[in-house]
Amino acid sequence: NVASDLLNVFTDPNLKGSSASYKYDDEGIKAKRTNNIENGVLNGFLNNIETASIFDVPYNGSARATCAADYPLIRMSNTCVAPGEWSKDELISEVKNGLYLIGPKTPSISEDRLNFKISSWKAYKIRNGEISTLYRGVSISDNAQNFLNNIDAIANDFRVYTTPACGKGTPVQIIKVGNGGPHLRTRS
Repeated sequence: NVASDLLNVFTDPNLKGSSASYKYDDEGIKAKRTNNIENGVLNGFLNNIETASIFDVPYNGSARATCAADYPLIRMSNTCVAPGEWSKDELISEVKNGLYLIGPKTPSISEDRLNFKISSWKAYKIRNGEISTLYRGVSISDNAQNFLNNIDAIANDFRVYTTPACGKGTPVQIIKVGNGGPHLRTRS
């Protein structure tokens, strides 16, 4: 397992509500949903024609380029956490002492993809299941494996956010991507 058995993550280029969606990738392959993590187990990777052939798996239409002059790179479209069974209020009601972060501001992840730091637009202190003091400029950092393995509740709500400029490659290619999901709680 790479995460809590509650966690399901998917990438879906056809997701409604995101300006990062598309029907065909830049190799002409029909875009389709990939279930990356199922019940905490790594399940599927994004691919292009070359890597799908090497690993003998179906193409999933994940090669995109900024423009026709650029080489298509394997990259996410809309990568999201799937909704769970809890309500947002249920998640909060069981927290004795914690933080409720709202609005992704600046994500940062280490080159080895093990550690991350995320800042939020605002955060509230949670005391005995009640939202209280408002804070601004809050950041959290953790080891990704620790964070993902300690998820103990995922809400049944869902929202997708478009990131207008995600860079990848050398020279860098800028393209829209989407991230989304429900509220979730980790004991990390």
